[in-house]
Amino acid sequence: MSGPDNAPPVPPPVLVAAAQPVKPPRIASFASSTTLTAAVSTTAAASSRPRDRLEDFRLVGRLGEGTFSEVLRVKHRVTGKVSAMKRFRKTFKGWVMDEVESLREIQALRRLAGHPNIIELEEVIFEPSSGVLALNFELMDCNLYELLSRKSHHITHTKTAEGSGGGSNLLSDRKIKTYMYQVFRALEIMHGKGIFHRDVKPENILIHGPIAKIADFGSCRGVYSRPPFTEYIATRWYRSPECLLSSGLYSSPLDIWSAGCVLFELVARVPLFPGSNELDQLHRIHNVLGTPEPRVVKKLVGSGKGGVGRGKLEFGKKEGTGIRRLVPQASEECVDLIGRLLKYDPDER
Repeated sequence: MSGPDNAPPVPPPVLVAAAQPVKPPRIASFASSTTLTAAVSTTAAASSRPRDRLEDFRLVGRLGEGTFSEVLRVKHRVTGKVSAMKRFRKTFKGWVMDEVESLREIQALRRLAGHPNIIELEEVIFEPSSGVLALNFELMDCNLYELLSRKSHHITHTKTAEGSGGGSNLLSDRKIKTYMYQVFRALEIMHGKGIFHRDVKPENILIHGPIAKIADFGSCRGVYSRPPFTEYIATRWYRSPECLLSSGLYSSPLDIWSAGCVLFELVARVPLFPGSNELDQLHRIHNVLGTPEPRVVKKLVGSGKGGVGRGKLEFGKKEGTGIRRLVPQASEECVDLIGRLLKYDPDER
């Protein structure tokens, strides 16, 4: 990657090949409460019952929300510490502690605990009587999408990469290298421990100064789990060809493809493949990367019978524009890296 870099030198963070042994996050049980606001609205009558664990926290604001959970900015009433609390919309009524501990997201975060580039789970709060579950995390400054939006407010999230000319270099090359280096180190340790994320995207890469951390393990799976997996996993723009083409026959290389899309977006300031639907997503990939070899098409489609996988790559022979045309300001090394991350064949990434 090329271009001016006026940011003060930031030494690469010290990254470890494996997480150091740490205590697992604490699991606390709290009495009945269905919302954080209800939990913090104490009354005289409430003083006679056991104190709710959620009552230890004061709601400061909302950081985000999704289909299955909401993320709140909370402050501990005693210590004053501010953290990010992920509160599940689903209730786990009838569950016991051991069942909560077995949830994939919690298990994955425990296995990865201590790595400097994976979000730290500080506490698990579970109420058996109502089934309310919340995960308390360290608070970061923002995510990569917010950082891009802040620095490139003149570029909309829906603008395509084609014909963009790459945009202005508002996010320094040094920062891009530093952040992506940490993302790849996090993926390396995850995959090495048999976990793949399945939803790598700018919104799930959190930033605190020069530090980047992968977050939101709600979609993660084990590398050694038996496919097929869910077809409609990952955000569409960052979904790999094998995820689009097969009936859930994919594995950890899905994360590498997604990371390649993120790297391009940091360099170009626009998403690479902003498809409006799955077929459009494949057409956009085809327009840039061209037509894959027949053996690769066979590998991608496999024996899948569902989704949009049946005959989806019958687009005719095409060379594709390639990556270089879309990011003319990028160095040869950067373009080469993006190209190696965005291989059709998962085994070649």
